[in-house]
Amino acid sequence: MTLSEGNVYERWPEFYENALSFEVPGVKAEKLVYLGIGGSGIPGRLLEMMDLPFEFRLFRGYRATADERTLAISVSYSGTTAETLVATRKVHEMGAKVIVITSGGDLLKWAKERGVPYVQIPSGLQTRFSFPYVFVPIVRILRNLGVNYNPIELLEATRDSMETARKEAERLANELGERVPVFYASKYLAIAERFKQEFNENAKYPAFYGEIPEVNHNEIELYSRWSDYFPVVIKSDDPIDNTTADVLNAKVLEPPYRSLLKAIAYFFLLAGLASVYFGSKMGVKADVLYNIPKVRQLTRRLLLNE
Repeated sequence: MTLSEGNVYERWPEFYENALSFEVPGVKAEKLVYLGIGGSGIPGRLLEMMDLPFEFRLFRGYRATADERTLAISVSYSGTTAETLVATRKVHEMGAKVIVITSGGDLLKWAKERGVPYVQIPSGLQTRFSFPYVFVPIVRILRNLGVNYNPIELLEATRDSMETARKEAERLANELGERVPVFYASKYLAIAERFKQEFNENAKYPAFYGEIPEVNHNEIELYSRWSDYFPVVIKSDDPIDNTTADVLNAKVLEPPYRSLLKAIAYFFLLAGLASVYFGSKMGVKADVLYNIPKVRQLTRRLLLNE
């Protein structure tokens, strides 16, 4: 299997372009919380990287708090994620304003029944494949709150860097061999986590991530004895990244853009392409999940009494 065969990430320019046409509710608030988990939660981690001029909290689970001055962005691609359903109901009862982003399911039904504004995005994808449909509305919601990021940059970077990302994805997968990747970052920690997640889900392969400079005071010692790990540093403009990379002789991934949104778009594309390519070398199908559906069902039974 080549990168071009059945790789949904190569359709991301189309997804971004479609997402730019969605209607997004304009809701004002003094504070922001994000509710989501898994592939629907990682956009909230990206918000932690952004320069937001108001209080922001991320809740990846079913425990959440908010008040009447808060806007909660509730994201569940499927609309059936029990943790997000419970958290959304909680903050709504606490008086928070809510905007839902989902393709359907219980969350969309809940929003319609209560008159809660929502963005309905296309269904039929695995959650991690739907990132453009989720993140573009989020950036546009931020613009309504006075945060000046331009979502068109996501489309531009993905479209313009597709060939570069393909080539880097193949190099990364081939250099990895049979070792376990560990992705390190400082400023781009959320991106390191995304790489880890993509290799876990798409390739069904162990992968980990760590925060620079914290790992410089503990984790890097494991490389003095173990050669089964493949360190990758996702480089930002913070010189501490170079220190970690030099000591570990790590592979370094650099964004071809200075814009934060363009860097996010490029790295998320690269993570997807590399993980699918690596998995395909082992005969693994990226779009087939085995354990996650089981735990989702058990969690719904636990939290929703189903």
